[in-house]
Amino acid sequence: MFSGHAYTATALRALLVFSFLSFSFSVHADELDLFAYNVDPAGDINIPQSCRTQFTGSALSVGVVDFNNHAYGKVKVPESWAWWKDAEVKLPEVASETLISELVGIGGAQIYTRGELKKVIEEQKLQMSGLVDDNSLVGLGKLAGIRYIATGSISNLGFTSSAVSLMLGATPQMEIQLSIRMIDVSTGEIVVSKDISGKYLLDSNDYVGVINAIKKAMNNAFEDIRPEFSKQFTVRRFILETRSAPAGRIALVDMGAKAGLKKDDKLFVYQCRENKNPLTSVVTCGRMKLPVEGVVSGQVDEQQAWIYLKGDKDKVGRVCVGNIVERAPMEGQNLFKKWGLW
Repeated sequence: MFSGHAYTATALRALLVFSFLSFSFSVHADELDLFAYNVDPAGDINIPQSCRTQFTGSALSVGVVDFNNHAYGKVKVPESWAWWKDAEVKLPEVASETLISELVGIGGAQIYTRGELKKVIEEQKLQMSGLVDDNSLVGLGKLAGIRYIATGSISNLGFTSSAVSLMLGATPQMEIQLSIRMIDVSTGEIVVSKDISGKYLLDSNDYVGVINAIKKAMNNAFEDIRPEFSKQFTVRRFILETRSAPAGRIALVDMGAKAGLKKDDKLFVYQCRENKNPLTSVVTCGRMKLPVEGVVSGQVDEQQAWIYLKGDKDKVGRVCVGNIVERAPMEGQNLFKKWGLW
């Protein structure tokens, strides 16, 4: 029924992937040559006592519970698609697992899995079906000893058409809409609340094709939580070493793939100093953002990464060992994913 259109969608994806990879290779083909840079003298590193927590902060804990499915039974499908209900049955679990995967990729948080929370629920003889209001979720979070509880609901799932799908000859397009919220267990405050949606053009109209489209659409949707969650779970460490060459400066930072850092991620650079209140004599730590940008190179391992320091030469020259680096907020879906093509 849709085989010709599915082939068109698949061929278009292949063309987009080839174009993207070709562009990426042309832009990032150069690899960082550490031996082309001279190691800078480190000098004395004096971290003020009031600022030490900036360097040693522990990851915030967050637990994810299953989503509520408000989309069940709303999707109109051909009578011959008798398997459709099976495709919907595990949506709440798939949504929560997708959120967990996103949080792991973002880094900066200690994740409690659904299994770990389920164990707490069973030990306390709670009903998972009763965990629908914020008070019950806060209670679960306190019992589990975690800081945040994240959950949400699936509000809509179905087939839609868009300018892109019509351009491809009305290729069926899966669209999913969800609501995400995260609660601070210590205060009961909702710190993140966001409606997201994702699309994906079907490659085939059989069970495998539809399930794949649902998962792809869901994955695309969840990318739009990255800006908010990456602000909430900030990845922050410090500079271990700097190197210089006529072409510029680079720095080794004390975080890597384990903290979610990837090539081309952007980092802010800060210098710490103590501030003393003249009236109360209370000493606090102040951070000054330097007018430079760190860009993660291809040299990334589990615990460390090398970054390029971008900006005016004089300003880049201010960066030194002991400066704090903090990952800039991440971006959401790109245009191809918003169209459902990727």
